[in-house]
Amino acid sequence: MTRLGMGRRPRRKSLLMQASLVNVAVMVAAAVSITALVLVAERSTLSQQLNLRAQGSAEFLASQCDFPLLIGDRAELGRIARSAATNEDVLYVVVADEAGRTVAEAGRASPAGNSNQALPPHIEVRRTIQESGAKGLLDWESDRTRVRQLGSVRVGFSMQKQRAQFVRTARDVLLVGALALCVVLLVQYTQLRRLLRPLARLVNFTGRVAQGDLQQRAPLGSWNEVDELAKAFNDMVAQLDASRRELLELVEKAREASRLKSQFVANMSHEIRTPMNGIMGMTELALDTPLDAVQREYLAAVMESAGSLMAVINDVLDFSKIEAGKMDLDPRPFAVAELLDLAVRGLALRAHQKKLELILEIQPDVPLQVLGDANRLRQVLANLLGNAIKFTERGEVLVQVSRTPEPPGEEPPGQELHFLVEDTGIGIPADKLGSIFDSFTQADGSTTRFYGGTGLGLAIASKLTQLMGGRIWVESEVGKGSRFHFTARFGHVETERGQSASGARGMLKGMRVLAVDDNRINRRVVAEMLAAEGVDAQVAESGPQALELLRRAELEQRPFQLAILDAQMPGMDGFMLAERILQDEQWRRPVVMMLSSSDLRSDIPRCRQLGIVCHVTKPVSRTALRESMLRALGDAPAERVAGGRDLSKSLRQLSILLAEDNFVNQKLAVTLLEKRGHRVTIAGNGREAVEAAEAKRFDVVLMDVQMPEMDGWTATEAIRKQEQGSGGRVPILALTAHAMKDYENRCYAAGMDGFVSKPFQPAQLYKAVESAADPSDSV
Repeated sequence: MTRLGMGRRPRRKSLLMQASLVNVAVMVAAAVSITALVLVAERSTLSQQLNLRAQGSAEFLASQCDFPLLIGDRAELGRIARSAATNEDVLYVVVADEAGRTVAEAGRASPAGNSNQALPPHIEVRRTIQESGAKGLLDWESDRTRVRQLGSVRVGFSMQKQRAQFVRTARDVLLVGALALCVVLLVQYTQLRRLLRPLARLVNFTGRVAQGDLQQRAPLGSWNEVDELAKAFNDMVAQLDASRRELLELVEKAREASRLKSQFVANMSHEIRTPMNGIMGMTELALDTPLDAVQREYLAAVMESAGSLMAVINDVLDFSKIEAGKMDLDPRPFAVAELLDLAVRGLALRAHQKKLELILEIQPDVPLQVLGDANRLRQVLANLLGNAIKFTERGEVLVQVSRTPEPPGEEPPGQELHFLVEDTGIGIPADKLGSIFDSFTQADGSTTRFYGGTGLGLAIASKLTQLMGGRIWVESEVGKGSRFHFTARFGHVETERGQSASGARGMLKGMRVLAVDDNRINRRVVAEMLAAEGVDAQVAESGPQALELLRRAELEQRPFQLAILDAQMPGMDGFMLAERILQDEQWRRPVVMMLSSSDLRSDIPRCRQLGIVCHVTKPVSRTALRESMLRALGDAPAERVAGGRDLSKSLRQLSILLAEDNFVNQKLAVTLLEKRGHRVTIAGNGREAVEAAEAKRFDVVLMDVQMPEMDGWTATEAIRKQEQGSGGRVPILALTAHAMKDYENRCYAAGMDGFVSKPFQPAQLYKAVESAADPSDSV
């Protein structure tokens, strides 16, 4: 079986062919019909003629046989029969008496006892011989006397002559009809071809126009209707040609405008981010110095405002990238739980300041690692979670992730994860749900004035989810909250679960744990995480209920070994409950952990005073809960601080060349790097950087890309040419405020090894510099 290629259409017949086929079909149908009618009429005529001859011959024969049959003269009857059988059309003649006995028979064939199966095609005519046939001899008999039957005569007439004649007639009719049909079809085809030739030329012309040849014009000089059509086509093509020329000019102008816009966005990114780097960096350095309360409050406000401004700038830049089609994904393996924990914890402080419960739920079917763009996923999560916290005044915010089940029988590439951000905030009116993901749109214009924001966040989130192979949608009810869903498709990553995690689950399996939380969703999430660890857990929604469960467990000789308490609960809060648990002698005292949504520094003194061994800030992931439980039970390694390294100094002091033309950024970078213990040499432009690199060997070069006299890209290329003679290679990192992907690619093309985006955080700068100097020794 042959298959057509994808998207390939079957070839259509030409107009001439279609018209010819229609004519052929009609003419053939008419010829067949007429021929059939003629042949049927001819056959009927021959049959009628044969019947008439047979009827006449039978009547005549019956009239001859009546008297001999009446007197029983068999000899005469035989003679009459033989005389009748001499006719070449007569097959047989049979004369029978009134009892049906044959009294005379003649002919070329015999009816063989009334069975004519062996006889050639024929018709049989039967006539009754009546006594009234001898009326001329017996005219004395009264008319009232009933007519008596004397016998019968049967005559068989052959149909061969009639059939032969019919065959000859049919042959002549068919031959004449076929010849006439061929002549008519030939004449019609010739005429159709002459009439349709102008249309064929017009079709070829439209084909060339469809391929973009708008300089052609349709030929004229055909019959009137085609000439009118050709003139109309020529007018249309002329208009199309003019429109195309105008469109090409507009497209070229649009491309130039897009290029200028991209250039403007890139320049504005640099011009805004460069001073913002100085503002944020210097403010952070100032916050590390001795300050009074008012000064610290003012600088904290500056830092918060700068962060808000950077968020707006980033939204505008991301939207510009999406509009220009330059937003690309950078797929790399990453741990799902770790990314979610970082994304949620990054906004936890804002939620805690509003006294909101922030809950993270990761379903057990979610893979440990996936292949995708972690930064873009985190950006979408941060946007939705930030909105949820912003528009929620009381209640909770839930972040949930699960694996989307694939349809049966399908094996799509990768795996799809389903993310949910649910809040108990103000909600969105039903008539606004359709436009909530449009650019520069918020559900209510007053929200921009009250809550702030550019209205770009959800539009960017929608575009990013599409880039990640998913979609985004929302369910909401005014006054009850919103549920933002989005999906994203990720590649598979082969991972092996570590032995430490398996061992941890083994140590926790079967342990009796009491979890207390007044929030229904928190109770469910914590219970599911404990169940996944194999823990024998019970939950309570209040302090009194928890105390009752402790008494019951003691009576059943199944005491709890660990109690996980929520710090903020109505009535008896977590600290009051912990005091009762640890001081009451009615039960064996379990180890107590505290889950809190408040600031860690305010709760730790109370925890130490009451004997609470572990304090965990919400939201908590399953991995963090497991490690905290082990730490509380004394089975986990000591908690690492800042990745196990003191950020105030580096293990290796580096010689760094800083090429930067902005004085404030020079001061900031030098202060941060020298605070880390590194030695810094400053170059004010690219030319000075090339001269410094030639005069001295540095461990790392930090190169600003936009500088007077010689930019960073040109300087990097010059340094790389110098190294071709010396054989060494110094790591060069771009210090760039450009946020466009083209500039990142240009940095790599010039020979740079990485880049640090402005404004940068101290930890980000340290990690980039020290990783470049020694990839195996990064912060």
